[in-house]
Amino acid sequence: MKKYKNPNIRINKVYTKTGDRGITKLVGGQERSKSDLRIICYGEIDELNSFIGGCIEQIKILKKKSDNKTKMINILFRIQNELFNLGTLFATLSENHTSKLPKIEKSHIKNLEDDIDNFNSKLKPLKSFVLPGGSMCNTWFHLARTVCR
Repeated sequence: MKKYKNPNIRINKVYTKTGDRGITKLVGGQERSKSDLRIICYGEIDELNSFIGGCIEQIKILKKKSDNKTKMINILFRIQNELFNLGTLFATLSENHTSKLPKIEKSHIKNLEDDIDNFNSKLKPLKSFVLPGGSMCNTWFHLARTVCR
């Protein structure tokens, strides 16, 4: 499994005491309205990443130990890192992209599709929609699914 580096970001304060007037700054310092589509996109990505974190924590507390459990946690952790990278790209205008910025490549999408196909191949075909619930773990995955849509 590929090891991911912790983001090299230092945040000393999460607020400025000046109010934000509905404005936020991009990685290059440019100001944008919080209603700007770019800001909304990386906010949605951040929300999905949080729900995936909830999925990971729910998997960890499942009583059954298995290699599939570990495999799923590793896949979800990889997805979280890739989502964080995607959010970084949305938070940076193209003129501020550098070679040091993360990239989203076709291989990332292919890996995700392969993982989905692998897990789906082990399931029986659905005969109807599945209502959310059944367990906390299922509920977290349904929440992540709906945010992802």
